[in-house]
Amino acid sequence: MRKVNFNSAAQAQWFLLVGDLLTVGFSLQRALAFTGVVMRRQQPVIAAVNARLRAGETFADSVRAFVKPDLYYQLMLAEEHGELITTLNEIGQLLVTKHQQRQKLQRLLQYPLLLLFLLGVLIVGLSVYVFPELASWQAGVVKLVGSCGQYLLGWPLS
Repeated sequence: MRKVNFNSAAQAQWFLLVGDLLTVGFSLQRALAFTGVVMRRQQPVIAAVNARLRAGETFADSVRAFVKPDLYYQLMLAEEHGELITTLNEIGQLLVTKHQQRQKLQRLLQYPLLLLFLLGVLIVGLSVYVFPELASWQAGVVKLVGSCGQYLLGWPLS
């Protein structure tokens, strides 16, 4: 059995779809059955939620194992106060926004990380190739200046 990836993007899509289906008049059981058909990759998770609902658990308790605690408590409060449809749509929008912000942050961090990597390559290149060459040139210049100083001034400079 393969591992199901029910990440925040998939959760956002699922919550929005369930909220829309409930808005247009689907029952919760029919909405879950439909989303199981439409979202094939998340079908095992949706089937587990549906099985827990049939066993008599609330919707919030049914999804508790698959969502973060803050979302669970939002769903629990929404069920108690009769605002499940609105809450599902808002949670879906929240997760979509969070996912988009995370992607923007990753794109923004790519450039500075690339610059740091190139700076590291430059430092390693300088220390491995350029600095040893400069040190050998300096040793040759000191030796040349020292020998010229002996001849010109009569005493060694080094």
